[in-house]
Amino acid sequence: MLEVNQDNELRVKAEQRENAIRAYKSEIEGSRQEGIKQGIEQGIEQGKQSEKIEIAKNMLLDKEPIEKIKRYTGLTLEEIEELR
Repeated sequence: MLEVNQDNELRVKAEQRENAIRAYKSEIEGSRQEGIKQGIEQGIEQGKQSEKIEIAKNMLLDKEPIEKIKRYTGLTLEEIEELR
């Protein structure tokens, strides 16, 4: 009877360990997915900003008024001035 109880305790401990490992792996995977999502969002935002800057540069080359550049790109006066 003692041997059966010990076997049962070992089985329960093994199951608990496996459950803990699964939970840990799941948490790691969730964190990894969140990191990937944030990286993609940052990349999209950087791409949008780069496009605005390119548009502003072209408008400056075409001698467009600063106010028009601000309105079309959403850039601030300071950001546009840095491009000159």
